[in-house]
Amino acid sequence: MKQGVKAEDLYRLRFVSDPQISPDGDRVAYVAKRINQDKDYESHLYICGFNSGASLQWTNGCQKDSSPRWSPDGKTLAFVSDRSGKNQVWLISSEGGEAVQLTSSTQGAGSPVWSPDGKSLLVTVTVGEEIEKENALKPLEVTHLKYKADGKGLLNEAYSQLVHINLETKEELQLTDGAHQHFDAAWSPDGQKIAYCKSRGQRETISYASDLFVRTMNGKEARINQETGSFTDPVWSTDGEHLAFLGQTFEYGSATLGDVYTAEVESGKVLCLTGEFDDHAGDAMVGDMHFGHPSPKPFWSKDGKGLYFIASCEGNALFIMSRRKEKSHRLLSKNAICMATAWM
Repeated sequence: MKQGVKAEDLYRLRFVSDPQISPDGDRVAYVAKRINQDKDYESHLYICGFNSGASLQWTNGCQKDSSPRWSPDGKTLAFVSDRSGKNQVWLISSEGGEAVQLTSSTQGAGSPVWSPDGKSLLVTVTVGEEIEKENALKPLEVTHLKYKADGKGLLNEAYSQLVHINLETKEELQLTDGAHQHFDAAWSPDGQKIAYCKSRGQRETISYASDLFVRTMNGKEARINQETGSFTDPVWSTDGEHLAFLGQTFEYGSATLGDVYTAEVESGKVLCLTGEFDDHAGDAMVGDMHFGHPSPKPFWSKDGKGLYFIASCEGNALFIMSRRKEKSHRLLSKNAICMATAWM
């Protein structure tokens, strides 16, 4: 008789996420998470060669490593780890060796994004009030609807800001400020602009409203979306003239389905590609083992005329393509589950 599932079998599970293909297309870096004997999660980086099919564990220890990102030349991986206490950004050679800590932010850093020339990184750094350990158990006066979050605990008056790091000089320059969360940063192909999202009234409302901005390296900032809503996950076209992104206008409150948009960066013209689409554009799957998995962004077809994106329908995440204003169609069957996308 076959043996049933036991509680101890949870230690054997591995949750794989965030695959990142190397610039030469020969390898993929990914994250594997497991539950250790201390009943806590730990995660490590792995690299798999497409030709050999063999996966090598790239980081070790009881820490949580995540967000592997290849440098443009494929020689270095930037990643996030809590091995020094708070989450910080680290660098490790793609040929192996010890990791080197890049950031030392008091409240942590994450979300590394390489510049196209590989000479600098954009990271998010938490700036603001920090809850001291000796005050953590004191009564909390709640004045906002959103005062705690999964994976973060109680929220204080601290906000994520974008910081530019010169990898040669290690000089850090904070690009954003104010009582807003800044996230989803993306370099333009020429390295002269940065697209990113900024929260709007996030502590005063139950909805996660955010706007999409483009900032030049000399500090000029312009909002891209014209409507009020929540807009995230910007991705540049290869010519740098357009942005694709996900969003919704809260027409039906929190029940509004997500859509895929494009915008002409210079003119500011925004086009909704999926207005007649009946499913949610984006990955709506949730679950404990799915927690922390990055949301798959849309990405451009090789000819720049269409977009691929994840959509959620009948409990599954589906792979869909939309060609500007043409009708979207499924590329995988309803029984298929797709959680990441990339060109090779």
